[in-house]
Amino acid sequence: MVKRMKLFLIGPDGSKRTLELKSVGERGVEPVRVRLERPGTYLAVLSAKTFVCKTVDGYFLEPRDRLKGVVWSKWSETTAVALINAGASPGGGVPGLPEGCSYGIVPLENPGALRAGDMLRVRLTLGGKPSRSWVYATYAGFSDLKDTFAWATRTGKKGIARVKLLHPGTWLVKSDFHAPYPEPEKAELSYYVATLTFGVEP
Repeated sequence: MVKRMKLFLIGPDGSKRTLELKSVGERGVEPVRVRLERPGTYLAVLSAKTFVCKTVDGYFLEPRDRLKGVVWSKWSETTAVALINAGASPGGGVPGLPEGCSYGIVPLENPGALRAGDMLRVRLTLGGKPSRSWVYATYAGFSDLKDTFAWATRTGKKGIARVKLLHPGTWLVKSDFHAPYPEPEKAELSYYVATLTFGVEP
C-alpha cells in the first residue's frame, strides 16, 4: 500500500516538493523529517489511490476484472492534509491542494490565526468543484471511541461548512463520499475520504 501513496509538501508560495516514504516491517512507515526553510503556512499532503477488492481468498489491491471470486470491489482515494504554520505569525493565505487530489478539504482561513471558540470555514471539493456532503470534526482527547466526533455539519451549495473549534489542541476534520464507479467491470463504487489536521491555540 505504501507504494501507492504519494507525499507532498506545499510551500507558502505554492511550490510542491515530493517527500519519500519508506516502509518499516509489514505495517510501519519511517517518520518523515523536513526542514522548513522560510516562515509561512505549509501543507503536508498524503494521497493514496488504489482499487480494493475482497475475494473469497482475501483482499487484493487490484480491479475486479483481474481477479476471481470477487465479493465486492471499489476504487479508493484518500487525501490527508496536515496544516503546518512555521514562524510566530500565521498571517497570509493557505496553499491550495495540488493537482490530482480529487477530493479534499481546504480551510478558507488559517486555523493558526483562530482560537478555541472561533468558527473555521472549510471548503469541500470533488474534482475541483464544490461538493455537498457531511463534514465531521473532533479534537485530540475528546473520545477514545472509533468514529466519534465533537462536531458534525453539512456543506452548502458552495461546498462550504463551518466548524466550531470547541477546544484547544490538535483537530481533525473528515469527510467521505461515494458514488458508482464509471467502469463497473473494474469496481462497483468510487469511495473518497479527505481529512484535514491542524492545531488550535487556547
